[in-house]
Formats: sequence, structure tokens, C-alpha cells
Amino acid sequence: MTIKIQRLVNVAMVLLSWLTLPLLGSGNIKRFLPAAILIFLVEFLHARIGKNKGGGFSIINLNPSVLGSYPLKLVHL
Repeated sequence: MTIKIQRLVNVAMVLLSWLTLPLLGSGNIKRFLPAAILIFLVEFLHARIGKNKGGGFSIINLNPSVLGSYPLKLVHL
């Protein structure tokens, strides 16, 4: 998979997930928002600590100022 296709797939996955947000309804969004924020903070700290210790993996960064570690790594082997 080329880098250009990889970037398009990554952007498409993010956009698709955000486009399904209105289908949840406001009640469910309010219900699950605290848990989502907590999981985001835990994973953000986990990625920061892993990057500082030299562990984990990183995908090609689209923006150098954004931490680029994801649980799914799309590369051509």
C-alpha cells in the first residue's frame, strides 16, 4: 500500500466514524461522553509514556506536531 493510499484510508476511517455520530442521539452521547473522555486521556498518557520510553510504534505522521501512534498499523510488508 502506498503512502498516498494509506493516508486516504486513514482519513476515510476518521471521517466515517465522525459521520455516524448524529445517528447515536443526544441521550446516548451524554451518557457515554464521560467514559469516552476518560479512555481518551488514559490512551493519550499511555502513548506519551510509551513514546518517551522508546516503546510502541508510530505510523507515518501527517502532522509532525501530532503524536502518531495508533492501535492499527497499516503498512505494506
